[in-house]
Amino acid sequence: MKFDVPAGKAADFEVAQQTSPEQAILYRLSGDDNPLHIDAEFAAKLGFTQGPILHGLCTFGFVGRAVIQGACQGNADRLKSLHVQFKKPVWPGDEIVTRGWNLDQNQCALDVMVRGRDEAVLGGAYAELQ
Repeated sequence: MKFDVPAGKAADFEVAQQTSPEQAILYRLSGDDNPLHIDAEFAAKLGFTQGPILHGLCTFGFVGRAVIQGACQGNADRLKSLHVQFKKPVWPGDEIVTRGWNLDQNQCALDVMVRGRDEAVLGGAYAELQ
């Protein structure tokens, strides 16, 4: 299932959330010890010259929180499922901007980007609500 962002229609909500520069270090506590998230030299060898990237789990969590705030009016019980495809990296300290379009009372198409970058960091993103 996929829900496209409606062309030419303003978003029903926009939530901007700032990640912290030490966010990736904190996410080490989740049990992920991938050096891509903590070691600048390792990240550079993989082509991430800007430095270690933020964990996908962290980005996913920020988007979930944005949907709860924007589409569910703060009621986390309404978020049934969240679907995303990771497209571009997010770096610790980036500001994640989630825009949403309510397609009906139970579905929401999402556009997720980083402020200052004109590209989606998550694609095919949508939420199912109850």
